[in-house]
Amino acid sequence: TFDTMADPLEEYMKPRPKRKHRRTAKGGIPQENPFIKLLQETNVDQILPSQRKIVVLDDTNTVHEALKLLSKFQIISAPVLDVDTKRFLGFVDMLDIVGFVVSMWEDSIMNDPSLAYSKSMALLSHAVKDCIDMSGIDPMCDVKKNSAVFQCIGLFQKGVHRVAVSNDMGQIVNILSQSDIIRFLIPKMDNYGDLFDQTVQECGLATRPPLTVRDTDLTIKALKLMHSQRVSALAVVDEEGRLVGNFSASDLKGAALTDDDAASDPFGSFMLPVLQFLKQGGMSYFPVASCTMKTTLSFVLLNLMGLRVHRIWVVDENQCPTGVVSLTDVMKVIIDQKQPDRIEQY
Repeated sequence: TFDTMADPLEEYMKPRPKRKHRRTAKGGIPQENPFIKLLQETNVDQILPSQRKIVVLDDTNTVHEALKLLSKFQIISAPVLDVDTKRFLGFVDMLDIVGFVVSMWEDSIMNDPSLAYSKSMALLSHAVKDCIDMSGIDPMCDVKKNSAVFQCIGLFQKGVHRVAVSNDMGQIVNILSQSDIIRFLIPKMDNYGDLFDQTVQECGLATRPPLTVRDTDLTIKALKLMHSQRVSALAVVDEEGRLVGNFSASDLKGAALTDDDAASDPFGSFMLPVLQFLKQGGMSYFPVASCTMKTTLSFVLLNLMGLRVHRIWVVDENQCPTGVVSLTDVMKVIIDQKQPDRIEQY
């Protein structure tokens, strides 16, 4: 169940009368998608918050400095600029940093605390530019602020999470995310009502089993799985296979110590069991956002936004995860365009 909703979305959770607009006319002829026209006529800067604070890294920052900055502002991603030319080099997020760490973290380190400490300190001293798109999820993408929003849709449908927004001088002035577009479209759901009345199953979503990790598995194992499979989240299950948690990029903001205590292992928490790692970080892992195959798309969409999450796990009658619905999936369904190359599962 979902018992926490953002106030601006509450009115859309109320029962609504059956809408007359249909996706298909008589004879099954597709109707024009009103969202496509809207996004073609709307510029990027028209849907972005004007007061959004943009945190920027430069290519001389170390991994340690990047971690401190991301932790300080409670964000999971920041653009990296060339310190001399101010040219946008790409995004670095927590998954990139973790990908950089686990790609150089041999299994032998796990049983040697002193070796783990020295290796961790060496990794923290690397330039953050070495981590750009290590996760393979957010390649370098930027758009002009006066570009049509629709120009970004193809990227988002392939799994890209965010793109940099630049002005006429080429300076990064904002960031456009999947969530920004979905939030913009929510008040217009009535224009395409029958789609949102369909269930997850009717929309053809959550057709593949999700990647899972046991609650007792070491966090480093979960991170390696995320990196190798290029996903941004795992369903955490107990010994019965029931969903008990969500392990995602957002949970990594406190993964490494960001103080200057030389006696502490920066990545020591990676050796904790997953559920203990989540508890130690003070993350809100209960209740886990979930739904069933019979849940309507409107309910899924509103809870994605209301709970400020990027995915909802689909569970069966035993609360075992059978699939997942992500913002990428919702974007594809709403715009109704097929994209053959998908960067990530969820």
